[in-house]
Amino acid sequence: SIDPACHRGFPTPWASFTYFFGLERVFPRVALFSQYHQWYKNMESIHEIDSPSGAFMMVPRGVVETVGMLDEDYFMYGEDIDWAYRIKEHGYSIYFLPTPTVVHYKKQSGRKSTNKHAMKKSRAWFYSTMELFYNKHYKRIYGPIMTLMVVCGIRCLSKIRK
Repeated sequence: SIDPACHRGFPTPWASFTYFFGLERVFPRVALFSQYHQWYKNMESIHEIDSPSGAFMMVPRGVVETVGMLDEDYFMYGEDIDWAYRIKEHGYSIYFLPTPTVVHYKKQSGRKSTNKHAMKKSRAWFYSTMELFYNKHYKRIYGPIMTLMVVCGIRCLSKIRK
């Protein structure tokens, strides 16, 4: 089956809200509510997206030389979205190609690990990278009130979804 993470929009406050509160699941074909996984786009045709999964990305060398490598501030999770964001900031486009097939065993090294300590740490990283991405790319755009709401939301989610 298709991994929704290979076909993402950027996690703006609205896209994140509609995703975490299930509006995307209820209205997957409505662009207003499906901005994060963009299910409203034709999954059988080549089209532009914001961010593919880091499990499989093909990036031309020239783009890497211009944009730089993955940000090492992200230990685990979110580095692919950050990289895609920076790629787009430099004016490049990112496309979804429906034909390649890749097998990705999701969450095996982290949030579904059989090692309880590794699972706990990776869940903490999962949520802390959301805050890192927001602070790096959106804090200056959305201002202090939205930032407070987003950070509180991320921290609440991290407590609720343990």
